[in-house]
Amino acid sequence: MHCPGDWIAYYSPRTALKDGEPVRAFTAIGRVKAGDVYQVEQASNFMSYRRNVAFLTSARPADIAPLLETLSFTCGKGRHWGMAFRRSVLDSPAAIVP
Repeated sequence: MHCPGDWIAYYSPRTALKDGEPVRAFTAIGRVKAGDVYQVEQASNFMSYRRNVAFLTSARPADIAPLLETLSFTCGKGRHWGMAFRRSVLDSPAAIVP
């Protein structure tokens, strides 16, 4: 679970879930705000947990290709680097935030 002050970055593999165009970039970055975790109804019978985030409005998409050998969860994975992103949350020990 993310704590207030943690940085988070969103990775977007495609523009849409199944048949979207490839994006393969980090598309948003923000810092977790103080406050309680809360639930939001995403679909009938499905409630997800959320925490408020202050997103950087000046952020631009960052292509993942130049980072593949640097990030701990993709380094050395060869063609299968994308498998790491099938989990919902990945920790990165490296300082990759502004």
